[in-house]
Amino acid sequence: MNWTLHPWQAFEQFEDRWQALCEQRYFGHPLLDVRWVRNVLKHFADDTVKLAVADGPIEAMAIVSPAGRLSSQTFTPSQIPMAMLIADTDELDASSLARLAATCRTELFAALHFDDLYHPTLSTASAEIERVPYATTMSMRIEGSFEAYWQARAKNLRGNVRRYFRFANEDDLPPHFAILSSVDDVVRGLARYGDIESRGWKAAEGTNIHIDNEQGHFYRDVLSDFAATGAARVFEMSFGDMLVGSFLVIQSGTVAVLLKTTYDEEYKKYAPGRLLLHDVLKAYFEDQSIRDFEFYTKANKVQLQWSTHSRPIDHVNVYRRRPVAHLHRAVRSVVERVRSRRSGNSKVK
Repeated sequence: MNWTLHPWQAFEQFEDRWQALCEQRYFGHPLLDVRWVRNVLKHFADDTVKLAVADGPIEAMAIVSPAGRLSSQTFTPSQIPMAMLIADTDELDASSLARLAATCRTELFAALHFDDLYHPTLSTASAEIERVPYATTMSMRIEGSFEAYWQARAKNLRGNVRRYFRFANEDDLPPHFAILSSVDDVVRGLARYGDIESRGWKAAEGTNIHIDNEQGHFYRDVLSDFAATGAARVFEMSFGDMLVGSFLVIQSGTVAVLLKTTYDEEYKKYAPGRLLLHDVLKAYFEDQSIRDFEFYTKANKVQLQWSTHSRPIDHVNVYRRRPVAHLHRAVRSVVERVRSRRSGNSKVK
């Protein structure tokens, strides 16, 4: 497999083939859909970002960027939870990614946020490869009835959600669930989402979405593009007339992805995010429009109680030469030991 690098703007010329691969091999996954990739490039790519196209017996493409003098990687700005790497095969020889590293004139190629459930299995027989654990993500399989799903959850989860609903009603804050799906409605929903985040801790850190900031422009374009075919949702939870929680979701094929969540911190004691998740899942079980609801998060024990499935998301490093791999691991081991010692010393103080 030989690779050719193109300016990222050339993606437009390959969109039809990319989308065909997405639908044929990846269940139409929203994070590999051309509407997602196109907007990631439009809003975040610079001249260092390239479209890599393989012209061997196996068709493959990836969005790549430099990661230092000796390494390259899948292009992964902070908004991207899954590697934009696609191939017409269920199993990919890792040596093909080593050749991609060579094409990028680097010693290492890193496939960040590699998802084994959707990405091809990597054969390691002819390449030096290592996996660096990144996160445990979770998903819900939408099959059967919501009642059966809910009864299979932990007793304490079901009891807590029931109590939060009761507390809100007792305090004259009746929960109201809404689904927004038209282009105009999801844009208005995004603006309301941004209003909530702009009042919370993310605003203090400068990471909040607002309809008028860079992140807001990105999510507006993504949601609008998906909503044009009925494939975007803004789910909202209100207490009376007050919006207290919002989820941003895109879906295509058999998969929906939860992109972003927010809730009003003033109403934290009522757990509006949990109440909203309960009603979102109930809606999906009722309409059966998808098979899997993916979170792409660093799931904790409380979150995993909601899941029907969980799996690791790794960063996969593929090396052109074994000596470089051994040296890289040795250097990283030394760095980790130094950090560990410094951390230990600071705790003693």
